[in-house]
Amino acid sequence: MDPTLPLPEMSSFFEVRLVKETFKFNAAHFIAFRGFRERLHGHNYTCAVRLIGSRRISSDGYLLDFGDVKKVTRSVCKELNEYFLCPMQSVVLTITLVKVDGKEMVKIVCEDGEIFLLPREDCLLLPIVHSSAEEMAIYLWSKILNGLDAPTLIRRGIHTLEVSVSEAIGQTAVFRYPVPTGPDCPPLDVASFIAGENVPVAPCPSLPGKEGGASMELLQIIRSGSSHENGTQIRCCDDCGSGSSWLKQKLQILVDSANEGKMREQILAGKKCSVEDLIEIVGESENAI
Repeated sequence: MDPTLPLPEMSSFFEVRLVKETFKFNAAHFIAFRGFRERLHGHNYTCAVRLIGSRRISSDGYLLDFGDVKKVTRSVCKELNEYFLCPMQSVVLTITLVKVDGKEMVKIVCEDGEIFLLPREDCLLLPIVHSSAEEMAIYLWSKILNGLDAPTLIRRGIHTLEVSVSEAIGQTAVFRYPVPTGPDCPPLDVASFIAGENVPVAPCPSLPGKEGGASMELLQIIRSGSSHENGTQIRCCDDCGSGSSWLKQKLQILVDSANEGKMREQILAGKKCSVEDLIEIVGESENAI
Protein backbone atom coordinates (compact mmCIF):
# COMPACT_ATOMS: atom_id res chain seq x y z
CA MET A 1 0.00 0.00 0.00
CA ASP A 2 1.28 3.42 -0.92
CA PRO A 3 2.07 5.26 2.38
CA THR A 4 1.28 8.59 0.73
CA LEU A 5 -2.37 7.63 0.16
CA PRO A 6 -5.02 8.96 2.60
CA LEU A 7 -5.35 6.73 5.63
CA PRO A 8 -8.59 5.01 6.57
CA GLU A 9 -10.32 6.16 9.74
CA MET A 10 -8.87 3.24 11.72
CA SER A 11 -5.21 3.38 10.69
CA SER A 12 -2.13 1.61 11.97
CA PHE A 13 0.58 3.41 13.90
CA PHE A 14 3.76 2.65 15.79
CA GLU A 15 4.30 2.97 19.51
CA VAL A 16 6.95 1.89 21.98
CA ARG A 17 6.40 1.19 25.65
CA LEU A 18 9.11 0.67 28.23
CA VAL A 19 8.57 -0.88 31.66
CA LYS A 20 11.93 -1.63 33.24
CA GLU A 21 13.00 -2.79 36.69
CA THR A 22 15.34 0.20 36.83
CA PHE A 23 12.47 2.67 36.36
CA LYS A 24 11.90 3.04 40.10
CA PHE A 25 12.42 5.33 43.07
CA ASN A 26 11.67 5.16 46.79
CA ALA A 27 10.16 8.23 48.38
CA ALA A 28 8.16 9.43 51.37
CA HIS A 29 5.07 11.65 51.19
CA PHE A 30 1.60 12.32 52.50
CA ILE A 31 -1.50 13.57 50.69
CA ALA A 32 -3.19 16.63 52.18
CA PHE A 33 -6.24 18.54 51.03
CA ARG A 34 -8.93 20.55 52.78
CA GLY A 35 -10.16 18.57 55.78
CA PHE A 36 -7.87 15.59 55.26
CA ARG A 37 -4.27 14.55 55.78
CA GLU A 38 -2.64 11.17 55.44
CA ARG A 39 -0.01 9.97 57.85
CA LEU A 40 3.58 10.24 56.67
CA HIS A 41 4.49 7.09 54.74
CA GLY A 42 6.42 5.95 51.70
CA HIS A 43 6.22 3.95 48.49
CA ASN A 44 8.46 1.96 46.21
CA TYR A 45 7.40 3.83 43.08
CA THR A 46 7.78 2.48 39.56
CA CYS A 47 7.08 4.18 36.26
CA ALA A 48 6.61 3.34 32.60
CA VAL A 49 6.94 5.34 29.40
CA ARG A 50 4.94 5.07 26.21
CA LEU A 51 5.60 6.97 22.98
CA ILE A 52 2.98 7.07 20.23
CA GLY A 53 3.95 7.89 16.66
CA SER A 54 2.66 7.72 13.13
CA ARG A 55 2.46 4.81 10.67
CA ARG A 56 6.06 5.42 9.63
CA ILE A 57 9.30 4.92 11.50
CA SER A 58 12.60 6.67 10.89
CA SER A 59 15.28 5.56 8.42
CA ASP A 60 17.23 3.86 11.24
CA GLY A 61 14.33 1.48 11.77
CA TYR A 62 13.33 2.97 15.12
CA LEU A 63 10.41 4.97 16.33
CA LEU A 64 12.92 5.94 19.02
CA ASP A 65 15.94 4.10 20.37
CA PHE A 66 15.00 2.17 23.52
CA GLY A 67 18.40 3.06 24.94
CA ASP A 68 17.65 6.80 24.82
CA VAL A 69 14.37 6.34 26.69
CA LYS A 70 15.98 4.11 29.31
CA LYS A 71 18.84 6.53 29.94
CA VAL A 72 16.53 9.52 30.44
CA THR A 73 13.95 7.71 32.57
CA ARG A 74 16.55 6.12 34.85
CA SER A 75 18.13 9.54 35.37
CA VAL A 76 14.81 11.16 36.29
CA CYS A 77 13.99 8.35 38.74
CA LYS A 78 17.41 8.70 40.36
CA GLU A 79 16.72 12.40 41.02
CA LEU A 80 13.63 11.40 43.05
CA ASN A 81 15.09 8.46 44.95
CA GLU A 82 15.10 8.50 48.77
CA TYR A 83 13.56 11.93 49.29
CA PHE A 84 10.46 13.38 50.89
CA LEU A 85 8.20 14.69 48.11
CA CYS A 86 7.23 18.20 49.18
CA PRO A 87 4.25 19.75 47.30
CA MET A 88 5.22 23.42 47.21
CA GLN A 89 1.93 24.54 45.63
CA SER A 90 -0.27 22.99 48.32
CA VAL A 91 -3.15 25.16 49.47
CA VAL A 92 -3.43 23.51 52.89
CA LEU A 93 0.24 23.18 53.85
CA THR A 94 2.35 26.17 54.86
CA ILE A 95 5.87 25.30 53.73
CA THR A 96 8.86 27.45 54.63
CA LEU A 97 12.63 27.12 54.91
CA VAL A 98 13.91 27.79 58.42
CA LYS A 99 17.20 27.58 60.30
CA VAL A 100 17.38 25.25 63.29
CA ASP A 101 20.71 25.22 65.14
CA GLY A 102 22.30 26.62 62.02
CA LYS A 103 20.92 23.86 59.79
CA GLU A 104 18.46 24.53 56.99
CA MET A 105 15.17 22.74 57.54
CA VAL A 106 11.85 22.49 55.75
CA LYS A 107 8.99 23.42 58.06
CA ILE A 108 5.55 22.15 57.13
CA VAL A 109 2.54 23.39 59.08
CA CYS A 110 -0.56 21.32 58.34
CA GLU A 111 -4.19 22.36 58.39
CA ASP A 112 -4.77 20.17 61.46
CA GLY A 113 -2.01 21.96 63.36
CA GLU A 114 0.63 19.25 63.06
CA ILE A 115 4.15 20.47 62.27
CA PHE A 116 6.90 18.64 60.43
CA LEU A 117 10.55 19.68 60.50
CA LEU A 118 12.63 17.88 57.88
CA PRO A 119 16.25 18.40 56.79
CA ARG A 120 16.30 20.45 53.59
CA GLU A 121 18.71 17.98 51.99
CA ASP A 122 16.16 15.18 52.49
CA CYS A 123 13.35 17.03 50.71
CA LEU A 124 12.52 17.61 47.06
CA LEU A 125 10.61 20.87 46.70
CA LEU A 126 8.36 20.03 43.78
CA PRO A 127 6.03 22.31 41.76
CA ILE A 128 2.97 20.19 42.56
CA VAL A 129 -0.16 20.68 44.65
CA HIS A 130 -0.42 17.15 46.05
CA SER A 131 2.16 14.39 45.98
CA SER A 132 -0.33 12.01 44.37
CA ALA A 133 0.62 9.47 41.71
CA GLU A 134 -1.42 11.51 39.21
CA GLU A 135 0.50 14.72 39.82
CA MET A 136 3.81 12.88 39.96
CA ALA A 137 2.98 11.48 36.50
CA ILE A 138 2.54 15.05 35.19
CA TYR A 139 5.81 16.12 36.79
CA LEU A 140 7.68 13.12 35.37
CA TRP A 141 6.14 13.74 31.95
CA SER A 142 7.83 17.15 31.77
CA LYS A 143 11.15 15.83 33.06
CA ILE A 144 11.24 12.92 30.63
CA LEU A 145 10.14 15.09 27.69
CA ASN A 146 12.93 17.53 28.47
CA GLY A 147 15.46 14.71 28.45
CA LEU A 148 14.20 13.19 25.22
CA ASP A 149 13.94 16.62 23.50
CA ALA A 150 10.54 17.49 22.06
CA PRO A 151 11.77 18.74 18.64
CA THR A 152 13.56 15.43 18.13
CA LEU A 153 10.42 13.48 18.97
CA ILE A 154 8.34 15.56 16.56
CA ARG A 155 10.88 15.05 13.75
CA ARG A 156 10.66 11.32 14.32
CA GLY A 157 6.86 11.42 14.05
CA ILE A 158 6.17 10.97 17.76
CA HIS A 159 3.15 13.05 18.71
CA THR A 160 2.18 11.76 22.18
CA LEU A 161 4.08 10.93 25.35
CA GLU A 162 2.49 8.85 28.11
CA VAL A 163 3.94 8.39 31.59
CA SER A 164 2.63 5.95 34.21
CA VAL A 165 3.46 6.10 37.92
CA SER A 166 2.69 3.20 40.26
CA GLU A 167 2.72 3.38 44.05
CA ALA A 168 2.37 -0.39 44.28
CA ILE A 169 1.39 -3.33 42.11
CA GLY A 170 -2.10 -2.64 40.78
CA GLN A 171 -2.07 1.07 41.73
CA THR A 172 -1.11 3.09 38.67
CA ALA A 173 -1.83 6.62 37.47
CA VAL A 174 -1.42 7.34 33.75
CA PHE A 175 -0.85 10.76 32.18
CA ARG A 176 -0.96 11.13 28.39
CA TYR A 177 -0.35 14.45 26.66
CA PRO A 178 0.65 15.68 23.18
CA VAL A 179 4.28 16.48 22.52
CA PRO A 180 4.46 20.26 21.95
CA THR A 181 5.40 21.36 18.47
CA GLY A 182 6.60 24.87 19.32
CA PRO A 183 10.19 25.96 19.91
CA ASP A 184 9.68 26.35 23.67
CA CYS A 185 8.73 23.46 25.92
CA PRO A 186 8.37 24.76 29.49
CA PRO A 187 7.38 22.26 32.20
CA LEU A 188 3.67 21.66 32.45
CA ASP A 189 1.81 23.62 35.12
CA VAL A 190 0.55 20.83 37.37
CA ALA A 191 -2.02 23.07 39.08
CA SER A 192 -3.70 23.78 35.72
CA PHE A 193 -4.78 20.14 35.53
CA ILE A 194 -6.66 20.29 38.85
CA ALA A 195 -10.38 21.06 38.86
CA GLY A 196 -11.37 24.24 40.66
CA GLU A 197 -14.47 22.87 42.35
CA ASN A 198 -14.24 20.77 45.49
CA VAL A 199 -15.38 17.30 44.43
CA PRO A 200 -15.35 14.79 47.32
CA VAL A 201 -13.16 11.73 46.74
CA ALA A 202 -15.92 9.57 48.25
CA PRO A 203 -19.34 9.97 49.86
CA CYS A 204 -19.03 11.85 53.12
CA PRO A 205 -18.94 9.23 55.90
CA SER A 206 -20.99 11.44 58.21
CA LEU A 207 -23.88 11.94 55.80
CA PRO A 208 -27.02 9.78 55.85
CA GLY A 209 -27.60 7.22 53.16
CA LYS A 210 -25.49 4.27 54.20
CA GLU A 211 -26.95 1.08 55.62
CA GLY A 212 -28.31 1.87 59.03
CA GLY A 213 -29.20 5.46 58.17
CA ALA A 214 -28.14 8.74 59.71
CA SER A 215 -28.67 7.54 63.27
CA MET A 216 -26.03 4.80 62.97
CA GLU A 217 -23.59 7.26 61.42
CA LEU A 218 -24.14 9.80 64.19
CA LEU A 219 -23.78 7.06 66.79
CA GLN A 220 -20.42 6.12 65.27
CA ILE A 221 -19.25 9.74 65.32
CA ILE A 222 -20.30 10.35 68.92
CA ARG A 223 -18.78 7.12 70.21
CA SER A 224 -15.47 7.07 68.32
CA GLY A 225 -14.91 10.52 66.90
CA SER A 226 -13.54 8.95 63.74
CA SER A 227 -14.71 6.96 60.77
CA HIS A 228 -11.57 5.78 59.03
CA GLU A 229 -9.45 2.74 59.77
CA ASN A 230 -6.34 4.89 60.16
CA GLY A 231 -8.07 7.04 62.80
CA THR A 232 -8.38 10.16 60.65
CA GLN A 233 -10.84 12.54 62.30
CA ILE A 234 -14.16 12.99 60.54
CA ARG A 235 -14.62 16.36 58.90
CA CYS A 236 -17.96 16.93 57.23
CA CYS A 237 -18.43 18.82 53.98
CA ASP A 238 -18.83 22.57 54.32
CA ASP A 239 -21.42 22.54 51.56
CA CYS A 240 -24.23 21.05 53.66
CA GLY A 241 -26.99 23.51 54.61
CA SER A 242 -26.05 27.17 54.61
CA GLY A 243 -22.33 26.59 54.81
CA SER A 244 -22.67 24.43 57.96
CA SER A 245 -21.60 20.82 58.16
CA TRP A 246 -24.09 18.03 58.55
CA LEU A 247 -22.56 17.10 61.89
CA LYS A 248 -22.86 20.66 63.16
CA GLN A 249 -26.55 20.63 62.31
CA LYS A 250 -27.07 17.44 64.33
CA LEU A 251 -25.15 18.81 67.28
CA GLN A 252 -27.34 21.91 67.18
CA ILE A 253 -30.37 19.66 67.58
CA LEU A 254 -28.83 18.22 70.74
CA VAL A 255 -27.98 21.68 72.06
CA ASP A 256 -31.58 22.82 71.52
CA SER A 257 -32.85 19.70 73.26
CA ALA A 258 -30.54 20.30 76.22
CA ASN A 259 -31.74 23.90 76.52
CA GLU A 260 -35.48 23.45 76.17
CA GLY A 261 -36.38 20.00 74.89
CA LYS A 262 -36.54 16.34 75.80
CA MET A 263 -32.98 16.19 77.07
CA ARG A 264 -33.61 19.04 79.48
CA GLU A 265 -36.75 17.28 80.73
CA GLN A 266 -34.72 14.15 81.45
CA ILE A 267 -32.01 16.11 83.23
CA LEU A 268 -34.53 17.98 85.40
CA ALA A 269 -36.15 14.64 86.24
CA GLY A 270 -32.79 13.37 87.47
CA LYS A 271 -32.33 10.93 84.61
CA LYS A 272 -29.04 10.42 82.81
CA CYS A 273 -28.93 10.60 79.03
CA SER A 274 -27.33 7.73 77.10
CA VAL A 275 -25.91 7.78 73.59
CA GLU A 276 -29.03 5.97 72.42
CA ASP A 277 -31.15 8.78 73.92
CA LEU A 278 -29.21 11.31 71.85
CA ILE A 279 -29.70 9.25 68.70
CA GLU A 280 -33.43 9.06 69.39
CA ILE A 281 -33.64 12.82 69.88
CA VAL A 282 -31.92 13.46 66.55
CA GLY A 283 -34.13 10.90 64.82
CA GLU A 284 -37.34 12.43 66.18
CA SER A 285 -36.20 15.88 65.05
CA GLU A 286 -35.49 14.64 61.52
CA ASN A 287 -38.90 12.95 61.31
CA ALA A 288 -40.59 16.17 62.38
CA ILE A 289 -39.02 18.15 59.53
